[in-house]
Amino acid sequence: AALIPLLPVVLPLVAVRGVGIWAGTRAGAAWAGVSGPGRDLPWMGLISQAGVAIGLAAIVAEAYGEMGAYLRTLLLGIVAINETVGPILFRRALVVSGEVRDVGEGREPAAATAGH
Repeated sequence: AALIPLLPVVLPLVAVRGVGIWAGTRAGAAWAGVSGPGRDLPWMGLISQAGVAIGLAAIVAEAYGEMGAYLRTLLLGIVAINETVGPILFRRALVVSGEVRDVGEGREPAAATAGH
C-alpha cells in the first residue's frame, strides 16, 4: 500500500536503470568486440539482480529514520518491478539467442501424441 503513491517515481527509475544496464552491456560488448546475440541480449539477464539493493534499502531505512523508510519503500518498489520483469526478459533472451525453444515450438500438441 505504501508503494502505490510512489509509482510515479518508481517507474521512471526502473526505466532509467534498465536503460543504464542495456547501455552498459552494449558498450562492454562493443569494447570486447562481441556481436550478435552476445551483444544484444545480456542486459535481459541482469535486470533481476537485486541482492545488493535489498541490503542497501535496509541500511538506508535504519540510518535515516523517516526519510530512510521512504527511500526503502522506493528502492524495494524498484526491486519488486525488476524481479517481476527480469525473469520474463531473461527467458526472452534465451529464446531469441536460440538457447531454448519457445513454448510449443518443435513439439506436437499432447492430444496428437496421446494415442501413440
